[in-house]
Amino acid sequence: MNGTTEQYMLGVMSGEQRGFGPSLLRGAMSIAEPFYKAAMWHRNYHYDHGWRVHRLPRQVISVGNITVGGTGKTPVVRWLCDRLLQSGHHPAVLTRGFRSADEPRMLGSFFAADAGKPRVAIAVNSDRVAGGKQLLADRPEIDVMLMDDGFQYRRLHRDFDLVLVNAAQPFGFGHVHPRGLLRESLRGLRRATVVLLTRVDGVSADALQDIEQKIQAVAPGVAMFRCSHQLAGLRRADTPADQPMDADITELAGKRVIVLCGLGDPASFEQQIRQNCGQIVRSIRTGDHRPADGRTAEHYQCARRRHCHHRKRLAKHRVGQLPHRDPRLACGYANSICGRRWTETAQCNRNTTK
Repeated sequence: MNGTTEQYMLGVMSGEQRGFGPSLLRGAMSIAEPFYKAAMWHRNYHYDHGWRVHRLPRQVISVGNITVGGTGKTPVVRWLCDRLLQSGHHPAVLTRGFRSADEPRMLGSFFAADAGKPRVAIAVNSDRVAGGKQLLADRPEIDVMLMDDGFQYRRLHRDFDLVLVNAAQPFGFGHVHPRGLLRESLRGLRRATVVLLTRVDGVSADALQDIEQKIQAVAPGVAMFRCSHQLAGLRRADTPADQPMDADITELAGKRVIVLCGLGDPASFEQQIRQNCGQIVRSIRTGDHRPADGRTAEHYQCARRRHCHHRKRLAKHRVGQLPHRDPRLACGYANSICGRRWTETAQCNRNTTK
């Protein structure tokens, strides 16, 4: 499914797409929804009772979400790796890889090798249990594992479940897949240790309060925190990811920009670009985790020849995937965790559970 098709299907799910065709699709997806929901309930019931759950001899932190699409898991995994390294731990990441397997490559590029070994070991394996065992055999010094996109991967026991909810699109249009974007019923949030609301800077205070109240209603007492994803700067495609940015984000001020984006939530990213540049003259969406192909490159080169100063591309998908390498500026993401809000929200939740 390419970017155009994904956006069309999102329009069908949200109800923005009108007409006979979209209505027919919504009807078909509504018929399939209860069967998917029932299958997920049955699956979770068995895992809740310990069915085929495996343990690794290390602490496991799961970072996941309850909806399909971009909630910002990869930047959060990187942020956690940074904090664990600073605390003297030896973290590793368990990931299944996805489509172009861009996330493992990007995460690996952020943590330069030390004494010939990557500072953060990464296992790309759809079987996270096997991946974890292999990592421990190769790197026995590992003392904590981060399971990327692990909330629905119930085969591996986790000691901490961090669930991300995109504040800009929190509940997947209120429906479970395939009618909506929910991977399972919202009641699944009861398994969460912490719920982290992401991209809160693009949502009003009243909307955030409504989201938190709804989460509290389905998962009473769960701790909730907030964070925002901010553009950290501009980096040339040939600059290593663990090096400082090449230019400040203010470099885009007054510029005409082409956005080339392969994220699950391209709209939020594009909004951030609009806040930092003069004009977006073309937005090319490749689809979540999808690399730029030949057709995408043609669209980009055509737009660039016409009227663009800078091509703006999220670092998550490297420019090297384009058929014609262009060493222009790419974008880096940074997380801003609202520390004071973390404390206030946790205190609120503790008071609620008394």
